[in-house]
Amino acid sequence: MGQRAKVKRIYLMEVIKAKIMAIIKKTFVENPLDILKILIPTLLLVLVVIAVITVLITDEQTVMRNRTGSVQMGVAGFIFMLFGAAAVVSGILFLVLSLMKKRTVVCDPEGCQIDGVNFWENKAKTENFLWTEIKDTNLTLDPMGEAGEQLTFRITANGVQTRVLPLMIFNRRDFDDLIETFNQSTAHLPHEWVKSKDRGNRQIIEEVQKYSKVARR
Repeated sequence: MGQRAKVKRIYLMEVIKAKIMAIIKKTFVENPLDILKILIPTLLLVLVVIAVITVLITDEQTVMRNRTGSVQMGVAGFIFMLFGAAAVVSGILFLVLSLMKKRTVVCDPEGCQIDGVNFWENKAKTENFLWTEIKDTNLTLDPMGEAGEQLTFRITANGVQTRVLPLMIFNRRDFDDLIETFNQSTAHLPHEWVKSKDRGNRQIIEEVQKYSKVARR
């Protein structure tokens, strides 16, 4: 009976642990295709405004000249070309962004798993690390050509620096939450990252944009 009770107790503890981990598990996502959620509606809105203005101007000229056929055909052709060009631009943007990897970072009380996969791939490239394996955390400014620089959170574990998550338009809240999660889970490190406005009088180790690397309290 004692052995059965022990096995049952261990099983219950594992079940409780699994439930707790499921509750506090956090997921952070970087999806390059999300940018299309802004670009395409904006592009369509601009095209509609241009089309409306063109029609209004053309109607005024038509009334003044008392001609309709050729002018209206020209307007229709111009509008068709605008939307055709928009479709081509959207297609090119989708193709370029679809080749970039979507990164999903899943963290639990033991560590994190990072999955990277683009739109066309079936299997993700996976990276894993434990919290205790992290020896340093950093914010870097990665060059993006003419687009400027991209703020990226990185960690060093097992002697290798790993790109965790960049700051993008759609993940600003996730980015701050990610930093806070890593701060709480790497209490063995002598430093943490905070927003510069919240650093108080703590020793500053490094500053990157609006974030500061400071000594732990």
